[in-house]
Amino acid sequence: MNYYKFKYRFKQVLIYIIFFAIFFTSFGTNPIGNIAKADPSADFVLRVNMNGKMVPIKSYSVNELEALTQVKQVYSSIDYMPSPNIILAQGVLIKDLLAQANINVSDVQSLKLYSTDGWSHNYSRSYLFGSQRSYYPDIVAKWNKGSANPTASLSDAEKNKSAVEPILALQSYQERFGSEKNWDKLQKNQPISFFFGQTSVNESTYVNFGKFINKMDVILNDDTSLISLDSPKEGQKCESGTPINLSGTAKNVIGVKFHINDPSGKNIFNSQNLTLTNNTFTSSFKLDANAAEGKYNIVFEAENPKNYAAKFNFTVGKENPADNNKNKEPTEDNPPTNRLSTGTGIKGAAADTLTIKVGYYGGPYYVKKVYSLKDLQAFPQVAQTYTFIDNMPAVVLESARGVKLTDLLSNAGIDMNSIEEFHFYCTDVKVGWYQSIPKSYLLDTTRYYYPNLPTHWDDDTGSALSRAADKPVKVNAIIAYEDNWKRFATSPDFTDMQTDTRYRLVFGQTDTSTHNAFKSAKWIHAIEVMLGGKPPAGVTLNQNIANLKVGSTFNLTANVSGGKDSDKRLNWSSSNTDVAKVDENGKVTIVGNGTANITVSTKVGGKTDVCTINTLDKTGSKSLSSAANNKNSNKSTKKNDNKEMSQKSSNAGSSYLTGKDVKSGADEVSESQQEAGDQPWRAYEMSEDASPLQMQKEDESSRICVAVISVLLLLFGSIRRYLKYVKGVTK
Repeated sequence: MNYYKFKYRFKQVLIYIIFFAIFFTSFGTNPIGNIAKADPSADFVLRVNMNGKMVPIKSYSVNELEALTQVKQVYSSIDYMPSPNIILAQGVLIKDLLAQANINVSDVQSLKLYSTDGWSHNYSRSYLFGSQRSYYPDIVAKWNKGSANPTASLSDAEKNKSAVEPILALQSYQERFGSEKNWDKLQKNQPISFFFGQTSVNESTYVNFGKFINKMDVILNDDTSLISLDSPKEGQKCESGTPINLSGTAKNVIGVKFHINDPSGKNIFNSQNLTLTNNTFTSSFKLDANAAEGKYNIVFEAENPKNYAAKFNFTVGKENPADNNKNKEPTEDNPPTNRLSTGTGIKGAAADTLTIKVGYYGGPYYVKKVYSLKDLQAFPQVAQTYTFIDNMPAVVLESARGVKLTDLLSNAGIDMNSIEEFHFYCTDVKVGWYQSIPKSYLLDTTRYYYPNLPTHWDDDTGSALSRAADKPVKVNAIIAYEDNWKRFATSPDFTDMQTDTRYRLVFGQTDTSTHNAFKSAKWIHAIEVMLGGKPPAGVTLNQNIANLKVGSTFNLTANVSGGKDSDKRLNWSSSNTDVAKVDENGKVTIVGNGTANITVSTKVGGKTDVCTINTLDKTGSKSLSSAANNKNSNKSTKKNDNKEMSQKSSNAGSSYLTGKDVKSGADEVSESQQEAGDQPWRAYEMSEDASPLQMQKEDESSRICVAVISVLLLLFGSIRRYLKYVKGVTK
């Protein structure tokens, strides 16, 4: 091949190499944030909390999920624009997926879903399953596109709804302003998605939908014992040579077996896998006629969760005196053991004090206030009637006297916009909370007392009659210290108030059909307020000194650090309003001669920065020669204050509240906490309908592309120079 042909071919090959290098490296580049993509065929893992750890109990491939019972459902929602969305979904219902792992929804405290792009979100059971969730088919037709408040026209769409349940969707199709239920549009080979319905047509569930789902954590109400034994009883005396019947309950476990050890520890019997029917099992075994006397252990083991075991005992011959009390009815001194339940079986008692605590999900909770009965009686009082529907179902009429929950939270210095969920602790539950209710359910939803409901109720069908919802009365959620809870009553009765349920959570209804009595917790002694997000790390102004003439205006800009989900709310103030005024947006107006400090502070944590304003006279000179000195003094003071605050924060850490002296009664935990801004645990407007932004992953493909092109160009230049050299030598 001559030189010129070689040169031509070489150029062609090099161009192709560069083109394909650019194409393939940029093909995987996502120009909008480089969000990591998920593998649609990735396994889905179900985990359960065991002894403080998340233990995998079930793993599915996509094919295995498709082999489960498939359900088609339609979902409606409102996205962030806002615009209505219609979602077609086919997949496995969450409750069916839990049932596959032998988990009852009633045993679940919360669920946490993860995706392969870094997103995760926690959902309480009460949020997903506590209220009926529905699809609203008229949401698009009733949407007013031209209105500044398009959701205001949706009241008519509320009437037409269909109940739907949370789903793990293997196929889905989502369309903004969609109106046609065309199941042919379902897209196959899609990543696993998570959808659920709305509790009202205005609810924006869109932000809590998930995609690329590959893992779900199940937090149980109580994970200390998943197997309970009804027969034989703990410590029961049994006779040798006779069959012993075994029966009990196994929840949230798979592949249960048991074996029996004699008093010496020798294994004398091994069972096959027990057959569970509605979480119950029965079996039997027979001891030899000459079986040794003493204590025998029945040890249950599970295939999943691994390493789980539950041990019970019975005796042959003499009964073990030490175990006698285990046959007694549960009392406070003798609580039941080896039992999974939301309570301990202990009778509740009226609480003497009510403690308000605050904290984040998964972290410690700190005491904010402790109230006595006398303290609560000093608050503005509410005497209100409420209607409930219990599980019979029957109507309960509740006459209650107490304090608004919002008044208690405000007095404790907790901002409403920071709250995500409430945990109510009761005296009849010794481990864990009794009831968990999202703020969106308890406080953000308008609730009513229906005076006509008790007299317009059909006991035979267990449903409300027409006109039961007439003339509703709007009511607030209260903490009642005395009440009169009566089933079948038709009129309020405040003459026979009881205090033995103190303190009781009481709230209204949203309709005349939903069963809500089970959520009215009684014997409450503590309320944990779960907050969302995190406090800001600091705030800085775009300038710290300004020399301006009287009558001029300018804008200060504040930058709040600490991440996108930190509280961005600010307070602005002027040290001398005769010199400079500032509005809530940081706009400063110079109104007189002199010096003033404009201070910006975060509403959460009290982080501050200062800008000193010096006014100028008509000649352009400072009206006060000491302005610069004032500024230096202010900056020095500010730096020292910030340094001291930083040192306190780093030394104290999360012990900010624990270091305060908590007083019984209405006294403040700390005088400084009377200020609304001194709340480093508060977060900005995070609630059940908000979620973290999806995690961004850095894409290295663009860097690789640049490196490859650079090497190829260098190689091309070197070869070209060499060819010129060869050409010159040949000539």
